[in-house]
Amino acid sequence: MEESQEKKYSLIQTPSSFNSDDEIDVNTNVVEMEPLDYSSLPFKQVIDVVTFSPNGEHIATYASKEGKLVIWQVKSRGLLYEEEERTIDKIEPLWHSNPNTTDLKPREYWEYRKSFVSSFTQKLRMTNIDFALSNDGKYVALSLIKLPQDEDDLTAFELLHPPPHKATKFYTFIVKTSRDRPIFRRYLMRLTGAIKFTENSESFVVCNVENNNFTSITNEINFIYVISTDNWKIRHKLVINNFTDTLQVIPHPWSQINTVKNSLLPGHFIFVEQWDTALLWSLSTGQLVSRFKCVQNDSFLDADASPTLFALSHNQQMLAAWTSKGILTIFLCEGGLVFASSLHNINKIDKSLTHLNKLEIHWLEDDEHVVTTCSNGTDSEIYVQMWDIYTCQIVKKFNNVQSSCLFEPNGKNIYVTFKDDLPKLHRIETPRSYQIKNKNISKQQIIGKHHFLGSGFNKIFDYSKELLYEHPSVHGSRNVSKLQDDDPIVELRIEPWLIYAPIKTGFCLDPNRERVLFIGHYTVQIWIFKNDEPPRLQFIWCRPVKSKDKPPRMIYATIEDATLRKFDDGRYVVSLRCQVNEQDQRSPSKSNIHQPPELSKPPVRLMTVIVESENIFKFDLWLPDENESGTFDIVSNAASSLGFLAYIERLNWIQISSQSIRDHFRKLLTQCQTIIYDAIHKHSHVFNHIVEGQSPLEILIKVDCSYADKLIKEHLKTDKHIPRFHDPDRTKSALSRAINLGKTEVVHLLLDYYCRRCEENPISWTITVVPAFASLRTVYPDFALEFMRRISYLPVRDDIIRTDQEENYAYAKLEELEREAEENLWQRLMTWWSKSEKEFDRQLESATELVRIPHKTHPARECVVPLPDFTIYKPTPKSLQKPVETSKFPFLRRIWNYMLYRKHKSPFVEEAISGRYEMFGEPAIEAIINFKWRKFARLRAFFMLTVYIFYAVAFLIGVSIKDDTIIRKISMIVVIFIGSAYFGLELMQMMGQLGSYVLSPYNLLDLARSVFPMVVAGQYLRNIPPSEGLRGTAMMFVYLNFILQLRMFRNIGVPIFIIFQIFRKVFWVIVILGGMVFAFAHILHILIRDEPDESGSDFSKYSTSLVSVYLFLVGEFGSIDNLKEKATIIIMIIVFIFVSTIVLLNVLIALMSDVVTETKLSGKQAWLKQKAEIIAELEMYTFIPGQRKRKDYFPSLIYYFATPDSIKRYKQIYKGEEKEEEEEKQLDDINHPLQKPEGLDDITEVKRASTRKLQRGGTLKLI
Repeated sequence: MEESQEKKYSLIQTPSSFNSDDEIDVNTNVVEMEPLDYSSLPFKQVIDVVTFSPNGEHIATYASKEGKLVIWQVKSRGLLYEEEERTIDKIEPLWHSNPNTTDLKPREYWEYRKSFVSSFTQKLRMTNIDFALSNDGKYVALSLIKLPQDEDDLTAFELLHPPPHKATKFYTFIVKTSRDRPIFRRYLMRLTGAIKFTENSESFVVCNVENNNFTSITNEINFIYVISTDNWKIRHKLVINNFTDTLQVIPHPWSQINTVKNSLLPGHFIFVEQWDTALLWSLSTGQLVSRFKCVQNDSFLDADASPTLFALSHNQQMLAAWTSKGILTIFLCEGGLVFASSLHNINKIDKSLTHLNKLEIHWLEDDEHVVTTCSNGTDSEIYVQMWDIYTCQIVKKFNNVQSSCLFEPNGKNIYVTFKDDLPKLHRIETPRSYQIKNKNISKQQIIGKHHFLGSGFNKIFDYSKELLYEHPSVHGSRNVSKLQDDDPIVELRIEPWLIYAPIKTGFCLDPNRERVLFIGHYTVQIWIFKNDEPPRLQFIWCRPVKSKDKPPRMIYATIEDATLRKFDDGRYVVSLRCQVNEQDQRSPSKSNIHQPPELSKPPVRLMTVIVESENIFKFDLWLPDENESGTFDIVSNAASSLGFLAYIERLNWIQISSQSIRDHFRKLLTQCQTIIYDAIHKHSHVFNHIVEGQSPLEILIKVDCSYADKLIKEHLKTDKHIPRFHDPDRTKSALSRAINLGKTEVVHLLLDYYCRRCEENPISWTITVVPAFASLRTVYPDFALEFMRRISYLPVRDDIIRTDQEENYAYAKLEELEREAEENLWQRLMTWWSKSEKEFDRQLESATELVRIPHKTHPARECVVPLPDFTIYKPTPKSLQKPVETSKFPFLRRIWNYMLYRKHKSPFVEEAISGRYEMFGEPAIEAIINFKWRKFARLRAFFMLTVYIFYAVAFLIGVSIKDDTIIRKISMIVVIFIGSAYFGLELMQMMGQLGSYVLSPYNLLDLARSVFPMVVAGQYLRNIPPSEGLRGTAMMFVYLNFILQLRMFRNIGVPIFIIFQIFRKVFWVIVILGGMVFAFAHILHILIRDEPDESGSDFSKYSTSLVSVYLFLVGEFGSIDNLKEKATIIIMIIVFIFVSTIVLLNVLIALMSDVVTETKLSGKQAWLKQKAEIIAELEMYTFIPGQRKRKDYFPSLIYYFATPDSIKRYKQIYKGEEKEEEEEKQLDDINHPLQKPEGLDDITEVKRASTRKLQRGGTLKLI
C-alpha cells in the first residue's frame, strides 16, 4: 500500500464508492481503442484464435488455413503521465513459424457439431483446438481435445515438411521458438486435452479426458499431466476419472469442451462434482483445496445451457463462479464460504443474462472487480460486464465490443481482438476507487475558508462564495444576511456541547441550498435540507489521534484552519489544519505528548498527511458526492465519530444535561447511528471492506461505547458475512480485538454468530476463533467452554450411515487425487516398502469405503471438529531461519534453533498444557485426542514406556546387587546413557515452558527420575558407595515415575488425578497441621528435656520430640507413660489432640471426601487432559519441525463418528444445564430483598428436594 501511495498513477487497492442504488446507463459507456502501428508480416493470414502468455507480455496467434503460428510482443511507448494515468501500447511480431520446420498443414478450425443426445438436434459452431503460450514467448503449443463420447479419431496436426525419421502426427504440438523446431517426444505428441502453462512457465499442464470410464469395461484412466518445461519429462500425473464421469451428463460437445478448458485455473484444477458442488484441487500436490456449494436456486451443472465459468483471484484467496443462469457468486477459497452473490441482492435471476453464451471471466488487478464476457447465439456481438465483488452488482456495461475478444489475464484493462492478419489491442474503462491525485492549483476554485476563533462564530456561505449569514456581524448589523435566525441551516447546532462559544462555518454545496457542509471545532459534517423533511446527516468526520505513550491513548484533534476547494469535475475537498494541544484538556489522563502524534489509519478520502510539528498536521479530505451513501468512507467515519460523541457525552455531561442542548446532541447522535444502521440493512457489503487493516465492524468495536455495541448486535443479527481476518498473517480479527478490549457482550455476540453460521458451514466460520482461542480461554473461560459445547457433535451431513467403528472414532479426510510420478529405482523401492502401510492408512482414513460386516455395524452420524488449523503448527519464524544461512556453524545453529522452536506451539498444545480440565470432556476435544492417540501418540507412548521400564530395571538391578560386579557397571552405564537422554528432554521442556515448568508436579518428578539415578550411578562407577538416603530417594522417584508413566490408562490415570487433586485442595490444611506438630514438638521438648532418667528420653532432642508428637496423631502415646502426673504436659497434649486429631484431621477427611466425590464426576475429563498432556509433550519434544508439517498427523480438520443416541443425550444434558442456569438466574432475581415474596424460601426448598428425589428414582407422596 505504501508503494501504491508513492506512485500516484497506480491503483489504490480500496473499494470503490459505487452506490448500489444508482442506475447504470449502459448506452453512454464507449470502449476506447488506441491507434496502433504494426510491423508488416511476410505472409497473409486469417487469424482464428489468439492467446496471452501468463504474464500478459506476449500474444500468440494461430491461422489454421495457413498453418501459421505468430508470437507478438506487447510493448509500451511514450511516458506515463500522472494526470492521464494511461499508457499507449503497441504489439510487434516477435517470431513466426517457418515453412521448412514448424508450419502446419492447412486444416479447418471451426466445425459444426450436434449433440450426443438425439433429442438435441441443434448444431453449434465449435472447435476442439486449445492454444497456449509461455512467458517470454519461449514455447507455443496447440492441442486437440478428445471427448469420451468421440468415436472417430481426431485429425492430428501435421508438419508441412516433416523431417525424416520423425513422427508426423501431433495431437499436442509444442514449438520451442528459440530453436524453431517442435518438441519430438512420443508420449507428449500422443496426448490430447486442454493445455495451459503455469504462471512461471516452469510447467506445462495437459488435461486428458478421452477415456469413457462411465461405461467402459476396461480400466482406462484419465490424467492431468504436469510436465517440466526444462526437460519435458512428466513431473507427476493426477487421476481425474471422477471429472470424466461428471462430464457424461453434459449432452453437447460444445459444452463439454468449454468445461474441460475452464477446468484449468492458475495452479489449480476445478470441476463440478454434482449439480450444486464444485471441487478445487491443487495441481502441485493433488490435494483438495476447497469444496464449494452453490447458492440456493442456482446450479453449477445445467445440461441444457453453457457450462459454469470459474476464475481465481490474483491472490488466490477468492473464486468467482458465473453460472449459466447469469448468477455471479464469489467464494472464499479457504472453507468455500459464500462471500457475496448477485442472487442475494435482488432475490431473482437476471433474465437478460440467462440466454447469452458465457465466454470468459477474469479478475481485474485490484481483486475487487470481476469482468465477464458473453455473446448472443451468433457471436456477432460481445457484451462485457464489470461486477463489484462486494455487492455482486454490475457497475459498468459495454455492448459495443468487437467479436473475438480476449482480455489480458493479469487483470489489466486491455483486451485483444483479431481480424484477418493483425491482432489489435483495445483499452476499456474500468471502475476505479478514489485515487489521490496532485491536481494543479489552476484546476481548483477556493469556495471559502474557516479559521478558529475562541469567542465563537456562525457563518454561512453560498456555493458561489457569497456570504449568506454571519453572527456576530463584523459591522454590528445583520441586515445584510440573506438567511434569518430561524432558518434550519442557521439553527442547526453541529457541536451542541460548545454552549458559550459555538463554532460553525457553513458552505452550501448546491444552488438550492439542500446540501450544506459545516466545519466546527472538532468535526466536519454534511447535512441534507429538503422541503418538508427534517435535516438529515449524510457525512460526519472527526480525527482520532493515537498518542505514542505507553499504553497508547486515543485523543481527538481540533480544527484550526480549513479551506474548501472545488474541482472542475464538481468534487469538493477540504484542506484541514489540525492541532493537538501539548496538554490536552479533553484527555482523561491529561498527560503530555512528547512525540509527534500518530494518525490512526485513515480511509481512502484522506490524502497524504503533512506533520508540521509535534502537535500540528495538515491533510486534505475528499467529500462524498451528492447521492453517495453506504460507502466505506461514510460508514467508517460515522463509526469513529460515534465513539467521539460518546466520549463527549461522558466528558461534558453537565453541559448536555440542559434540555435544549440535550435535544440537539441527541439529534446529532441519532443521525450518526442512522448512517450506520442504514448501512447494516441496505449496504451490508460495506462491512466486508478492509482498508489498511480495518473494517467498519472493527472500528465499531474499537470505539468502545454502548451505542456501538447495539449496532454490532444489530449487524450480527442479520447473519451477513463479516471479515474473518484483517491482516495477511491471519491473527487480527474482530474477535481478538473485542477480547483485548475486554468487551464481554461483543465477545459473546461474536461467538454466538460464529456458532450459528457454523451450523450452515461447519468448516470455515470458526477459523477466526482458533488464533484467539488462547486469549479467549484466559480472559473468558466460561465462554470458551460454552463455545466448545456448541460445536460438539456438529454433523457434516444429516443422513445416518452404518459403521463398525467404535464411538468417537476420529479420522482425517485427506482428500487428494491419486498421484503418479516417474520414479527412479530408489523411489520405487521405497514405494514398495511403504506400500502396505500406505494402503492400510488409506483404508483406515477412508472410513466410508470400508467393507461393512452387517451384524457388527451400527448407525452413526459423521461429525466434524469445526476448528480449522487447531492442531497445525505455525511455520518456523524467519527470525530463526536467517542466522542459519549466515552462521559459521550452520549445523550447530540449526540444533540451537530446534531447541528454541519448542516454545512455538499449536493451539491444541497450548490448550493441553494450560487449559481447564472441564474443556476436555467435550466430544470435539475428545475426538482430537482420539485421533492423535491412534495416529501416532500411542506407538510413541508405548515405546517411551518400554524404554523407561528398561531404564528402571537396569537401575534397580544395579542398586540391589551387594557386590561390585560387571552386571552393576553395565546397569549403571545404561542408567547414565538413558538418564542423559531424559535430562536433555527436560532441558528442552524447561526452554519450551519457561516459568510454568516448575509449577507442574509431573515435570519435577520427571526431572528427579533422571537426576537422582544418574548421581547414584556416577558414584557407583567411581567406586564411591552412595549414602542410604540418596539410594532410597532415587529408588522412590523411579517407582513413583513408573506409576505416573501408566497414567495413559484410564483406570490408573483417574486415581492419580484424584491424588493430585486431594493434595491441591488440602494443602493449606496440611500446612496448618504440620505447623501444629512443629509447635507442640518444640513446646514438649522445652518442658521435658530436663526430666531425669528415661522419662523424658523421647523429648530430649527436638528431632525425637518431633517424631513423638507426630505419632500422637495416630494414637501412639507410649512416650508420655511416665509423665501423666504432670498437669502442664497433660493439658498441652489434650489441646494438641483436640485441635489436631479431632478438628483438623476431620476437616482433612471431609475435604478429601468432597474431592473424591467431585473428581468421580469429572474423572474422564481429568484423564483425557492427562492424555492430552502426554500427546503435547510427544509433539513438542519428539517431533522435528519437518515432521510437524505432515498433513496426516496434523490435519486441518478432524472428523469422527457418533451414535444418534449419544448426540441426543448430550444435547439434552446441555439444554438441561442451560435451563438450570436460567432458573438460577431467575431465582437470584426473585431472591432480591425488594422482589422476594413471602414464603418463597419454603416453596423453593420443597421444589428442589422433590426434584432431587425424582432424579434418584423415588416417588412423591401426596399429602
